[in-house]
Formats: sequence, C-alpha cells, structure tokens
Amino acid sequence: MTSRGNLFTRDDSSFINVSYTPSYSQRFHSLPLKKRRTIVDDEKLTSDGISAELSNRIYETIYHRSATGNIDDVIQLLPAVVMKELSPHADGWRALLASHGTCQRPTVVADRVVLATGFEPRPLAFIDRLLASASMEGGLPVVKDDYSVQFEDNAPGQVYLQNRSPVQSGLQSVNLSLVAYRNGRIINSLLRREYYLNVPDRPILGCLGLLPAQETQNAR
Repeated sequence: MTSRGNLFTRDDSSFINVSYTPSYSQRFHSLPLKKRRTIVDDEKLTSDGISAELSNRIYETIYHRSATGNIDDVIQLLPAVVMKELSPHADGWRALLASHGTCQRPTVVADRVVLATGFEPRPLAFIDRLLASASMEGGLPVVKDDYSVQFEDNAPGQVYLQNRSPVQSGLQSVNLSLVAYRNGRIINSLLRREYYLNVPDRPILGCLGLLPAQETQNAR
C-alpha cells in the first residue's frame, strides 16, 4: 500500500534534469517564497519516486500472475491507503488501515510487514537553538544564495544550512547532483573571495526576464 494516489515514477527526463543545474538554482532562489513553495510541490517527482523501469517490472509481474487465473497468487496494490496501527497477532501482525477520502478503516492480518517509509528529518535540538535568532520568512529561516543563514543581529560567525532548506534553496539543496556547486559557494563565502569561479551554465530553458530588450519589445 502507498499513501500516494498511484505508484508514481520519478521524472528524470532530459528537460526535467535542467532543474538540477546552477543556473536554475540561482533563478529559483530569486523567486518570492510563495512561488518557491509551489514549485517545490510541483517538482517533487523530479527527486522522489521509483524508476520507470522498476514500475514496469512490477506491473508486468502482477499482470502475468493475474493472467494465470491463480487468484491466491495475485498481488494487491492499495493506493491512497495508510497504516494507522500495527500490533502483534498470533505469529504475525494485525494492521489497521485507513483510506484517504473515505471512512473505510479495515483491519488485515499479515505474516510479515515491510515498512518502506524512507526517512523523516530529525533536526537536532542545538540546531534549532542556533537558528533561534535567525531572520524568518513564512516560518522558515532566511537562507542567502551562498547557503548562509541571515540573522536579525550580527552573529559571531557564519552559519550555513544544507539539506534543510528545500523551500529556501530548492530541491537542489538536498540533492547530491549539485553538492560540488553548493560546496564551492560556501567555500567562496568563507574565504570572502572567488576561489572557485562562479561561471554560470547556459540555461536550456529560458524565461521572459532573460529575453533581449529588442525581442521583448517585438513581443508586445
């Protein structure tokens, strides 16, 4: 079962991968907070999902097993379902399920349960204390384009925030594809000089704000 409405596959097409480039990251950081929140929600499947190959293999396996007519061997996939409780039962487990959008709460008994839940961020308490005096926007600490936190008062030193700022810095900030770029920005900030050249890549996807003035005039 999955809490999502389907077994959605990760979108890793060529144009989608443009979202994980330095130029896109810089453009994202310049957007208003409300727009950034929307983009993070819309682009979640660019980093979170199963591969298309695995999805097809699962589908083909279920299809072939169901085609044999052996009902006992059919795998059941339950989308939009979450497990609310799990308790021991005889030699197995009793699970209380709940369906999104309905009042159904059936109980099933299983020999084995695999909890493929991924992970949840568990911020350490000292980090929250460290960020207590940070400038806030929409309930989140303000993170500059060099990944340093902006504070209300002068701090004794810089504090850099990584892997905890997808809304401030985009999904790219928690993805390994731009780790070298992020580290370079932080090192340049620490050294207060451009030790690593910040040469922007040429974006594949343009935007109206980057059109030459003449073209913009003609478009009107």
